[in-house]
Amino acid sequence: EARGDYRRMLVLGADLLRVLSELPETPERKHDELTLQTNLARTQLAVRGFTPEAERAMLDALARVESTTDERLRFPALRSLATLRLMRTEIGPTIEAAGELMEIAEKEADPALLTDAHLLSGISSYWVDDLPVAIAHLDQAIAEFDATTSGFVEFRIGPNPGVVVNAVSALLRWRAGLADSAVTRMTRAVQLARDLDHPYSLAYALHHAAVFDLWRGDVPALAVRTREALELATTHDYPVWQALAMVLGGAATVASGDAGGGLTQVERGFTLYAGLSTPPVFWAHLLMIRSDAYARAGKVDQAIAWLQEAEMSLEAQDPVGADIAIAHGDLLLLSTPSDTVAAETYFERGLILATARGAHMVELEALTRLATLRATGPDGEDVRRRLHSVAASFTEGFDTHQMIAARAVLGDV
Repeated sequence: EARGDYRRMLVLGADLLRVLSELPETPERKHDELTLQTNLARTQLAVRGFTPEAERAMLDALARVESTTDERLRFPALRSLATLRLMRTEIGPTIEAAGELMEIAEKEADPALLTDAHLLSGISSYWVDDLPVAIAHLDQAIAEFDATTSGFVEFRIGPNPGVVVNAVSALLRWRAGLADSAVTRMTRAVQLARDLDHPYSLAYALHHAAVFDLWRGDVPALAVRTREALELATTHDYPVWQALAMVLGGAATVASGDAGGGLTQVERGFTLYAGLSTPPVFWAHLLMIRSDAYARAGKVDQAIAWLQEAEMSLEAQDPVGADIAIAHGDLLLLSTPSDTVAAETYFERGLILATARGAHMVELEALTRLATLRATGPDGEDVRRRLHSVAASFTEGFDTHQMIAARAVLGDV
């Protein structure tokens, strides 16, 4: 675990289970077997992806602890299953599991358990509630993690919980328009992973930081980050992180001016990703990144095709729906001939979805585009007033490219 060598862990874990089975049956042996089985189920996720075998291992581990009165023992299996359900966009079951995790964690009053419970509650809330609810859970998760007295987390396989809660908090805060604190959180996530010297935690942190760089439009940082992520994932044989680093690195290469080389790298990443058992929860967002790379390379028709595939794969409540709608509007403006009427419709859709969730950064982007298109129309002043109101509500992030663009439209440069 310390070296992030999860393939070797599966071999050793199976051998250890065999040894345990030969010992006299005692409560201690049962505890050790259940702990190990739960760990191995999570290890299968890290190594083999979201395969049917990984799900069966989790369900088996959970079934074995159903009869136990030791809730601490039941917690990790339930948490693993909740994560699996979330990755498969089974939001209802995820919310139910998150609630049960919270009950156990609060009863135990254990900061380590509360960290995970608030994390799962925050992520699932992001799908069904507004962003402030999700952010509040993540803030509490960070507070609980900071209150832990040990760097060792029982039953934990995969990225360190402190890395996870800070990275997820950063992404949610960015979408809510809290750009400066988002930068602080992501910086902490990466630094914590480096301080821990834990390869899998660093792979997790680098990927999420790269996504963050992409959202911020920081191409040089994205290029540096993805090079490190790709080297780390290749060295330690983390194929999912390797594929994602290729896709994001290719996007950075396209944005830097090398369209051919960048698109080749993007497609290499997608080929690798398609050969893995990967969770559908990320598919629409990944296709949006692919579409943007093709648009930057001047291949607008293909970019639209990838975005349409992303739209078809969207779950009804997927938070990325607003971003995809705005991206579709942008592509219609780039088409020959451009279709401003349809583009406005997509921007309106993105605005409605973003406003409903409290995603103020996305809301700002949609309003900036609508204000630009309607600058001389009858609704122009109304849109400008709304854009001004949203921009004025920001308390940080005044140097982001989104805010700079909004101020330019408002004439407040």
